[in-house]
Amino acid sequence: MVSAGVALAVTFVVVALTAAAGIAASRRGIEGVEDFISARNTVGGGSLTATIVASSMGAWILFSPAEAGAAFGGLSAVVGYALGSAVPLAAYSVLGPRIRRLIPEGHSLTEYAYVRYGPTMYAFVLVISVAYMFTFLAAELTGIAGGLEVVAGVPAWQTAVVVGGAVLLYTAYGGLKASIFTDAVQTLVILPLLAV
Repeated sequence: MVSAGVALAVTFVVVALTAAAGIAASRRGIEGVEDFISARNTVGGGSLTATIVASSMGAWILFSPAEAGAAFGGLSAVVGYALGSAVPLAAYSVLGPRIRRLIPEGHSLTEYAYVRYGPTMYAFVLVISVAYMFTFLAAELTGIAGGLEVVAGVPAWQTAVVVGGAVLLYTAYGGLKASIFTDAVQTLVILPLLAV
């Protein structure tokens, strides 16, 4: 077993290098709020695919399907989990181009809800989106913290602070472009590991 101090130090170095890469990648091209929150027409299909892979292959994916299968219904629970993860992405791949046609200068699903359905639906979609993203973030941090705790005995809060702090640093500085770049780096690491 790796010692907790070594594991936390390696984790710190990896996330520091990732944060530095994200900050460096975003130094050029952030000229205003629009560039910070949107990567409109600046990212190709490869980077977008990398973002989806990195987002959907977080550490939580190692634990949640197995837990769902073991605790809530075997194979059907795992298949349900897979469908629950994949169907929203498939739906958005169909709805996204339509939303883009209707509000070409828009930024998000919440903005579309406001334009199409008014302020009440906007507020509803905003609350649901924030709750979903909070849950997603908690799952990501819990997954990586749990993994490092199992492997090396690192207290979960320490891993969460290191990883969460680094992500907060590079996204606060570089916005969406920094996030997309670091997702591409993560995908380059994830894909060989998945192949193995």
